[in-house]
Amino acid sequence: MSPKAVFGVAASHRLGYEILPENFTGGIGSICFQQLEKLGYQIKQKPELGGEDEFLASETDSTWMEGNPKLVIHWKRERSKRLAKKKKADFRKRNEGLLFCEHCGFKPLEKYGNLGDACIEIHYTLPVATMGEGHETTLDELLCLCANCHRVEHEKLRKA
Repeated sequence: MSPKAVFGVAASHRLGYEILPENFTGGIGSICFQQLEKLGYQIKQKPELGGEDEFLASETDSTWMEGNPKLVIHWKRERSKRLAKKKKADFRKRNEGLLFCEHCGFKPLEKYGNLGDACIEIHYTLPVATMGEGHETTLDELLCLCANCHRVEHEKLRKA
């Protein structure tokens, strides 16, 4: 029996509903596989599926299969939703009621009217992964950025 099947049977029994292999992911080196190896199970790696090709629905590359459900369970560090709203309110207060990008100066209100506020996102200068439990964030650690500048900041973090 494959490790996913063993895990699926155990998870189904514990959770009270059927867990299928497509409902979760793992891989060689994951905690699940490490524990199974410690219990004496031999782990055999699947052959490569070829990356994105597994999602092709046609030979012409004109359609792809998407939307299949997958159960994903993991720990996540939370950000305060109220903090982003507070940053925007504080920024407006200090800037004559306007929201604009602190990097490039883009003023979405001028281009999009009342819908423009949706173009300004809050960027946290301290990555949540580096925070300990109970970290207290200040408004000075946040930036109001347009979507483009926000994406560039995250690309810089990925490449650093």
